[in-house]
Amino acid sequence: MVMLAWSVLGAVVLLSGWFVTESPGTVFVLFLAFVFATWVAALVFSARARNQEDFLVASTDEVVLRAVASLFGPLWKQVDGPGQLNYKARGMGLGVRSFGVQPTMSIDAEQFPEGVQVSVWTSHWINQGGMVIGVDRIMAHRWRIRRALAALPVSGDASTPV
Repeated sequence: MVMLAWSVLGAVVLLSGWFVTESPGTVFVLFLAFVFATWVAALVFSARARNQEDFLVASTDEVVLRAVASLFGPLWKQVDGPGQLNYKARGMGLGVRSFGVQPTMSIDAEQFPEGVQVSVWTSHWINQGGMVIGVDRIMAHRWRIRRALAALPVSGDASTPV
């Protein structure tokens, strides 16, 4: 989804450059700037995707794992891995040219007296030019998980996702 939005933005920038200037040189410079911006964004997202994110949620671990598992649809395949939940992305993403190179996202939930600590990390990935292949899929899903955990009803002591 992120890659589709980015591609539409690129097409709009290039077409607007053509209609405004009607100069092939200007459109080519816009194209190069867009490619460079895509590469920089992919590097920044890749650095974020390789880091583990931890959340503290005031709920039970069963509720949290059920809520997180419900976010993974047909574009994700459940696989074996180091987490309690492990999903491998399916289909195309940023830099994905063949099947089998998609990243794997792992999730753990551990119950503590103050709530459930949820850990989300990318447990398997392939680098290409410093970029995690399929990083757009990982980052978009991390955002979905963060929003879903923030929306969970509070049970027990009041604490918020961190």
